[in-house]
Amino acid sequence: MELHKVPVAEMRGFDKGRLKELRHEIQRELVKLRMDVYSARAQHSARVRGLRKTLARLLTVTRLNRPAVTPKAATAPVPAKPATPKAKTTAAKSPAASKAKGKDASAPAKAKASESASKAKSKR
Repeated sequence: MELHKVPVAEMRGFDKGRLKELRHEIQRELVKLRMDVYSARAQHSARVRGLRKTLARLLTVTRLNRPAVTPKAATAPVPAKPATPKAKTTAAKSPAASKAKGKDASAPAKAKASESASKAKSKR
């Protein structure tokens, strides 16, 4: 049987032992092919890719065949959070409102930036 061409429908019919055996066969074949590619004996990149995909499908089928087990923490009811009062926040003034009063909101920030730049120049 070609390991890289095992259909999923056929995998679903396998028992646990056969799935485990098939997984080990695929893993052994992958190691062998990787060593061949590494030692430049052969180039089987398409076959390696196919085996990796088959292995992924096999692991998915294995996982889906297991019975679902839920952890105890997931089955416990989640207590409701108590309501906490929210602190009131003050609304920020829009730039249009500050310009209307004749004040530029970015002026203090620009002044601080120019002061720090002049201090850096004077230290040199």
